[in-house]
Amino acid sequence: MRASKNLFIKIAVLIFSVFCFISLLSLKLKNNSLQEQAENLNRQVLEYTDYINELQATLDAPLDDEYVAEIARDKLGLRHPQEVVFYSDDSE
Repeated sequence: MRASKNLFIKIAVLIFSVFCFISLLSLKLKNNSLQEQAENLNRQVLEYTDYINELQATLDAPLDDEYVAEIARDKLGLRHPQEVVFYSDDSE
C-alpha cells in the first residue's frame, strides 16, 4: 500500500513537472512573438511620428508669395508669365 502511494505521488509530480515545462515553453514562444510584434509597432510609431513632424513643418511654414508660387508650380503646373519652360524628351 505504501509503495503504491509513493508511486502515485511520483507519477503525479512527474505529470505536474511535464505540464509546467510545456506551459513554460508555450509562454516563452508567446513572449517572443509578442516582443516581435511590439518591435514592429514601435517601428511604425516612429515612422508615423516622422510623418506627423513633416506635416507639422508644412503647416508651420509661412504662407508667403514664394510658398504659393512653389505650390502653383509643383502641384498645379502653373508658371509666371515671363517664365519660359523647356521640356526634354530625354529619359537619361
